[in-house]
Order: sequence, then structure tokens, then C-alpha cells
Amino acid sequence: MTDTYHPEAFADAWLSAACASGAEKDRPALNRTVLIEQYDGHGARLVSTDGYVLFSAWVPSTEATFAMWAPPLLMEAPDRVAVAMDTDGRAASLFKFIRSTAAKEDGPDLGELTVSLGDPADHPDKPGQLAGMAVTYVSFELPNRERLQLPIFEGKYPDWRGLADGFIGETTDRISLGAENLKRIAKLMALRPSHQLRWTFGGTNTGAWVEVYSDEQQAHGVRVEGLAMPVHWDVELNQPMASTVAAAEETEADDEDGDGVVVSIDRGVPGYPDEEPF
Repeated sequence: MTDTYHPEAFADAWLSAACASGAEKDRPALNRTVLIEQYDGHGARLVSTDGYVLFSAWVPSTEATFAMWAPPLLMEAPDRVAVAMDTDGRAASLFKFIRSTAAKEDGPDLGELTVSLGDPADHPDKPGQLAGMAVTYVSFELPNRERLQLPIFEGKYPDWRGLADGFIGETTDRISLGAENLKRIAKLMALRPSHQLRWTFGGTNTGAWVEVYSDEQQAHGVRVEGLAMPVHWDVELNQPMASTVAAAEETEADDEDGDGVVVSIDRGVPGYPDEEPF
């Protein structure tokens, strides 16, 4: 199935969400991937995460009227879903080109961007299969200019809805965010220097909700928000706490001094849980 979008709006949404994508080859579900949730005739929600930071960008389709620009509730299931893999950066390059072209006063009219979440019935390499089966590829097409097809990740994507839908803001005395998380947030805001970032904290050791905000209506209804997980804080010592693991799972390399405390291997700093929240 296909939907059409304003090219600069979809490009903005894709690049915004992708700021949170991971780059670890041994975790293909998060390695430069973008989850696309398509709502036919309404729009698409694009999601990326590295396991610690998650960004979600909603972009209405060209069929959506102004009254339909608001994103669907998280409890509303999309019509189809695909995890697009952009490991070589081709989609990122395309959307950067679209943004730069749209920003030129005398730039050409790019028309509409067609986004297709294809099934086996119309896949050029797999003819003769029945429609309605699982999505097998994602394609983006600018008329008379570019057509890009990306492979999809066919495994399980992290269940991010529970954390996002269950988030509750509360007064927070302190919160500690790692440099990598802040770098991703800064990268997101560099895409829109005239906007602000709203923070809602959920507790010292709970994720912070972030929302890109502007006094003016965002172009074509694009809406960006997300979660950033903090370094876990030891309130008594007033410092990040070291991650702990069950004794049965420890090794001498993890726990050299035998005190049952290890430093997070994934992030190289104390305080991050050994299991990613997403």
C-alpha cells in the first residue's frame, strides 16, 4: 500500500526519528533502522531507538486534512508496519537532499513523495504471491527524480509503546543523562534551531519525556517527541550508581574485586541498566 507526503515533511520526520537509531551491527533491529507505522490516508509514525533514547515523529499524509493532522493514539493499531533498514545511509542522503532543495527559494517543485510498504504481490523479485501478506520492502519515490527501495528487518522490534503510553510526569529533584543521550538530543534539535525542547521528567531513575515545540504550527503537521533514559542515581551517595547483576551471571572480568558491582559494558559508564529499556 502507498501513501503520499509532502517531501520536506516526510524528510524532516525521517531524519528526526533517525537521530536515535543505533549503529551496532550485532543488533540489526536497531542498526540504522526506522520503524514505519502506516495509517492509510492519515499519515505515518516513524520511530527509532538505540535502546536508551527513542524518538517518534508523526507526519500526516497529503490526504489528511488539517483536522486530521493530530497523530493517532498509541492504542490505535496501524494498518501496516515495517522496519526499514538504512545501513548504507541511502535514505538519509535522499532526505537530506530533499530538505536542502526545499530550503532554496528558487528550488524546483519536488511534487509529492510516494511511500510504499510493499507486499509479496507487487514485489518485483517475488511475483505471483498473494496480496495481504507481510510487508517485504519499503520504497520512496519522487516523480521523475528518484526511486529508492530499502530492505526490511523481519525480526521483532522493541515494544516501545508500553514505556511511552505508561509515562507519568512527576516532580524530580535531579536527573543524570549520559553524554551519548545528550548528543542524540542535540542532533535532533540541530535540525530545527528555531524550536524549543520541552522536558517532562518522570523521576530520578525514570525516562524523561521530550517534545519538540514551536509557537508556530510545525510545517505540514510534523510532530516529534520521545524518551531519554537517565543514568540511575544513588540518592544517598549523590552520584550515579553502578549497575548490578545477579551473582550467577557475573564473571571475573565483570567483577574483578568481587563486590558484586560492575560497570555497564554497553555505555562504558556506571549507572546504565544492563538491559536496555527499549
